[in-house]
Amino acid sequence: MVKNTDQARKKSLQNRKKKHDERLQKLYRYIRDHTKSDLSKLSKVLRIPIGSVVNLIEELLSNNLITEQYLIKNGRSQRYFYPLSSEDGIYENVEHVTILTHIKKNQI
Repeated sequence: MVKNTDQARKKSLQNRKKKHDERLQKLYRYIRDHTKSDLSKLSKVLRIPIGSVVNLIEELLSNNLITEQYLIKNGRSQRYFYPLSSEDGIYENVEHVTILTHIKKNQI
């Protein structure tokens, strides 16, 4: 019984990691192809909960794959996200190996 539980936990962890990586790649592709994206639009278009989008955005920002800009719209400050080009050195010092490898090989 314990062996099956450990296997189930391991498989569950692998599935969550796979889903996370898929969402991260999906988000990066969208930002790359549709510049000036905001959080609510990203959440709605990609059908990812806004809390998850925020976490994924923070990961992309910390890995220098995207940049953000705050703009005033209708009297309110709003965050917009833009991709960085490969000429900007976005592949240096990136911790998330899975997406980095995928980006380098397939140029998502």
